Amino acid sequence: MKRICAVVIALAFVSEARAGIVYRFESVTETLTSHTFSGTVKADQGNVRIDVASGDGLLFGDGSVVLSSTSGRMVTVLDPSKKTYYDLDVENLLGRAVGALSQFRELVKVEAKNPRVAVRDAGHGGRIESYPTRRSHVVSSFDLVMKMFGEKTPAHVDINTDVWSTDRLPTEFANVMQTSRLRTGIDVVDKLIESQTSSLRGFPLKQVTTTRVTTRGSTTTSTTTSRVTAIRQATVAASEFAVPQGYRKVDNPVDSLLNLTR
Repeated sequence: MKRICAVVIALAFVSEARAGIVYRFESVTETLTSHTFSGTVKADQGNVRIDVASGDGLLFGDGSVVLSSTSGRMVTVLDPSKKTYYDLDVENLLGRAVGALSQFRELVKVEAKNPRVAVRDAGHGGRIESYPTRRSHVVSSFDLVMKMFGEKTPAHVDINTDVWSTDRLPTEFANVMQTSRLRTGIDVVDKLIESQTSSLRGFPLKQVTTTRVTTRGSTTTSTTTSRVTAIRQATVAASEFAVPQGYRKVDNPVDSLLNLTR
């Protein structure tokens, strides 16, 4: 009987892991002003869809839809009101912008040095949305020197992050806002980001990141808190992850802006 129960429990767990899920995602950033990114996420078979309720007003507008796949780093952003879509390389957004500045290398230059990162297992994190979690604490920092039109502006950046993750949900169900390894185009910083993100495991249910930038004795602080709530199992139709017929492809906002600077 005990063996039968064990098999049933194991099969139930496998079934849960393979089934798709739907959940609500919210990320609130508080600095001089407050901004919220939120939406409903559907994930199944390696594909993820975000129906954006509150976006950033630039890349992801209110009412837009973001499609991504674990097999690639590109995302596709749909605008149902205009029936248009564009592809976006989220990881290299900042890198492209920094690359575009290279043509003005004598006027604008950004350097980073003294990178430090430490990842610590902070033990059990309690239950979130009924899922057991483990907490990780990440501390990182680096020095940044910005040279603009001959004037140097040194800055020191400190980043403290706490992540509550569960092993009861596949990591592939996380949306791009939770897992994207944003690249800056600055080698030192990108290696630091890679180091800290590769050390984290599991599906992140909650994340709190505090960033402090100190420039000439003045410090600016911002805190971003991300949460996953209202999780439920669901089978999501493949059509939910495809660009609808009749949609027209357009340039993404980053390409449109960079084209104007040429």
